[in-house]
Amino acid sequence: PLGMVPRTDESPLPREALHPNLIVSDLVYNPFKTRLLLDAEAAGARVHPGIGMLVHQGALAFELWTGERAPIPVMYQVARSKVVHLKEPERGALPPLSPRDAVGEVAGR
Repeated sequence: PLGMVPRTDESPLPREALHPNLIVSDLVYNPFKTRLLLDAEAAGARVHPGIGMLVHQGALAFELWTGERAPIPVMYQVARSKVVHLKEPERGALPPLSPRDAVGEVAGR
């Protein structure tokens, strides 16, 4: 798929189409930031990588199957640690999940 290995340098949008008033989301989670997200970020847009979709999709499935609340902060940590091992070197590591973020996720914020 576009944005994933081996097509990591391709984007569905030209750089000229990106600007600071956009919010750009990508469903691809490896690499953490695709060419689309890197270009959008460089243009000043807010970006949302695909790892959030991956984790929350898994969380919903977990809750449907178990009837229990999904441990979303733990799921983020595991997903981030696995994607770091899959990442392309030039893309950089994922930012760590701060304790404040983890508490916010548990509280549903």
